[in-house]
Amino acid sequence: MHSSRLLIFAALLAAPLAAAADASRDVLTLKNATVGFAGKFKAGFWQPVRLTVAAGPEGARGRLELVAPDGDQTPAVYRDESLGVVDLAPGEETAIRLYCKSGPIGAPISVRLIRDGEVIWSR
Repeated sequence: MHSSRLLIFAALLAAPLAAAADASRDVLTLKNATVGFAGKFKAGFWQPVRLTVAAGPEGARGRLELVAPDGDQTPAVYRDESLGVVDLAPGEETAIRLYCKSGPIGAPISVRLIRDGEVIWSR
């Protein structure tokens, strides 16, 4: 078992430089992210991913998905039609629990917001 505060969420919580230039225009802000049970997880197994997100100045609507590499380093998309639904007013915050099967230790897990079949936000 490994601490969820290691490398796996370094990539998820680190914003790309381009996005950092104007974060005020983001559809969502990722406030917090944790993986596993009591801060621990085992690579290659299913675990909960808890996300706290806040809507930007125009609100946010869509479905959150997780993208994590599988054991062969191929990106796998994890979605749940009922658990990942987001419909937030401007500035509103919510906590969402999704599930994914993690890849190797240190492999990044990303989250994205889908609306009308298109990715409108990702981290």
